[in-house]
This record gives sequence, C-alpha cells and structure tokens, in this order.
Amino acid sequence: MTPQLNAVLSTIGWTLVHFVWQGAAIALVIAAVLAGSRARSSSSQARHAVACLGLAALLAAPLATAVILHTSAATPFLANASSSAASASDATSVLASRGAETRRFATTAARTSAVVEPWLPVVVWIWLSGVLLLLARFAGASWQVRQLRLAALHTPLSRWQATGQRLAERLRITLAFRIVESALVDVPSVIGTIRPVVLLPVAALTNLTPGQIEALLVHELAHIRRCDYAINVAQTVAEALLFFHPAVWWMSARIREEREHCCDDIAVEVCAEPVVYASALA
Repeated sequence: MTPQLNAVLSTIGWTLVHFVWQGAAIALVIAAVLAGSRARSSSSQARHAVACLGLAALLAAPLATAVILHTSAATPFLANASSSAASASDATSVLASRGAETRRFATTAARTSAVVEPWLPVVVWIWLSGVLLLLARFAGASWQVRQLRLAALHTPLSRWQATGQRLAERLRITLAFRIVESALVDVPSVIGTIRPVVLLPVAALTNLTPGQIEALLVHELAHIRRCDYAINVAQTVAEALLFFHPAVWWMSARIREEREHCCDDIAVEVCAEPVVYASALA
C-alpha cells in the first residue's frame, strides 16, 4: 500500500478505536441526564431533545477525532502511522526530561500503538464492510417505502381525510398531506417529509372507535409537524456509520421511544382522551 493510503487507514482506524471509549463516555453522560430528567418528571420533549443531542455528540466525536489525528504529529500514540518498537524508544528519549511519569506514559502509549497499528487496516476494512452492508439494507428498505408511497398516491383518499385536515389546522400544520387506508401496513405510518402520506391499516380501523381514530390521526400528524421522518432517516444513517458501538443503538432507541411519547402527549392534549395506541392495535 502507498504511504498515503497507509496514513488514511491509520487515521480512520485510530478514530474507530478511540470512539470505543468516547461513545461509552457520551452514553454514560446522556444516561445520567435522562435518569435525572425522569426523576424530575421532565417532559418527553425535553428527553427527546437530550437523546438527539447525545446522538449528535456520538456523530461529532469521531469526526473531531479524525480531524485531530490528521493534523497532529506530536503524539506518537495518535499520529505516527508507522509506529514500531523503535519509535517507542525514540518517543521515550524525546520526553525523557519531562519526568518519570511522562516517560512511563510515553513508553506505554508507544508500545500500545506498536501492537494496535498493524491491525488497523483490518479494523477499517471490517468497519467499511459493515457500513456498506447496512447502507445496502437501508437502500432496499427505502425502495420498499418508495413503492409503498407510490401505491398510496394512486389510492383514493380515506374517509378520514377531512377529519385529518381539521386536526391539522389545530396542530398548525401547513404541509399538504394525504391520508389513505392500506392493507399493506399493520400499524399507522407516515411516509415522507415534504408531501407526507399517512397510511392507516385497514384491519386495525375496524376495531377502533371514532374518538380513538382521531387520537391516532393526531399522533401521526404530530410526527409530520415534528419532522420525525427526516430525523428517523438521519438516525438510520448514524446507525450504519457507527454500527459497531452499542451506545449508538441505545441512543437511537431512546430517541424513538421518546418520539412516540411526544406524539402521544400531543394526541392527549388535542383529543382530551387516552391514546390506546398499543392495546387497540394489538
């Protein structure tokens, strides 16, 4: 491999290695904040914002690390792409005047670098393979969603379209949307951000009262108002890029959980009756 490719693989590899502890640290902080917010009975909107901030931090950490690694050449543990046992002794001699503790740290860091460095290309290629696999799965799911959307655009509007328009006015939603009933979905869904489509499962509607259907519609319309579809796409991309870290999946799950709570809260506020989302559709 060329020196340039070696440098790129080293930077990406060390970025992935460092993200192991960075992701764990960020997750611990967010978990503590979420636990405190629940103890103080904070709103689901606040918890959702905290979880989104945590996922943004998880995405920003490797980017910042990669920039630092690319521009830094002072610390052998981070930036020396050709570290070896010889470079360990060089680093120790350079830092000898800084005290015994500094020398021990430099020696340990350089030895660790010498052990890890040969495995970095393997780590990078495994990571890249995982990313490509997950992005391919995402592309397949996106194609299926597109087909579902196209089918919905050729489906007559639901009899609940007028009710949805009335509820949308109360929610101050100005986007044009369609409400259709579909046998292709098992749970209510929103597809799209600019011209969204609300899909209502035909089978579930027969078991719901008009009041429950209105609450269900408000829940889905709340997703439209909050642009949750776009946020969910961003989450999926983050999961693909950082798939190897459990903190990313945990954070993303918290976002989805709090997102549903936010929409439930809006439905209760607008309809003034309980949202029987899970039980009614079971």
